[in-house]
Amino acid sequence: MRPAWERLLEASEQASAFSHLAFGAAVEGAFGLPVWLAAVWSGDDLAAGALLFEKRRGPFRAAALPPLVPYVTPLLSAPLRETDVHYRRSALDALVRLLGDGFHQAGLILHPSLGDARAFQWAGWSVQPAYTYRLDLRDLTSSTTGWSSTPKHTFKSKADAYTVKEGAGEIADVIALVAASHDRQEHELGVMPDAVQTLASALTDAGLLRVFVARSGAVAEAGVFVLSDGRTAHYWVAGSTPGPAMTVLVGRVLDRLRKDGVAYFDFVGANTPTIAEFKRKFGSALVPYFRARHTAHPALRLLDRLRR
Repeated sequence: MRPAWERLLEASEQASAFSHLAFGAAVEGAFGLPVWLAAVWSGDDLAAGALLFEKRRGPFRAAALPPLVPYVTPLLSAPLRETDVHYRRSALDALVRLLGDGFHQAGLILHPSLGDARAFQWAGWSVQPAYTYRLDLRDLTSSTTGWSSTPKHTFKSKADAYTVKEGAGEIADVIALVAASHDRQEHELGVMPDAVQTLASALTDAGLLRVFVARSGAVAEAGVFVLSDGRTAHYWVAGSTPGPAMTVLVGRVLDRLRKDGVAYFDFVGANTPTIAEFKRKFGSALVPYFRARHTAHPALRLLDRLRR
């Protein structure tokens, strides 16, 4: 399975660090959710697949959306043909049937490149749109290309006031900044800091996570976990004190990623107004994606209705 999965990652437009086997292993180690690979074969290769996380709800088996995982997406070895979708004979249709048969409940967050979600709708899944901001780093001539005037001015006037450090030794400071940001906004982080530490350390060891902190003197004022497969980097987990530090940090991170040959930068979500406006100002483009959910068992459908 592993060689075929690696070939699928190389071929698929939906591939990112979130679909790497090392990412799955790290999530399983941090949150205790067993990893599964759903596979649709074409000869010796995979036509479609998905990295999934199992959660038991009493006697029921769910393909769950773990904490801090923004994409749990199908991977396709080739673009969908509309005719195949219409006749429900595409590799994605086969994968949808497999998930419907294998789990009492399943949730997915589709990669933005998977813009045709009709296979899910026609199979009875609920499908909802969501949004993120993305940058094509190949188009940038500098880290502030396309920025709005306010963050551009902030970066130029405040950049020299901060030192940006990168490395696994900064993980604890990033977690502390994230927890403090959530406390100020009166939002629950949703996971224990120790679990985040375990996850981040495993991903750093696997070469999928880069950790950045902006310091004013000795004080850490902004930090971000950037998850990257070398092609696409994700603004994954971030926190900062009020002030210019995060703007400076974003500029420095974009500059380093661009010089390292990373092609795309995903801000990972634009679904909260204030957060979306912050991300928009960095010259990024608004991109839609889909969330898909299927509940097969009547008892779980009733529970979903009661919760809503």
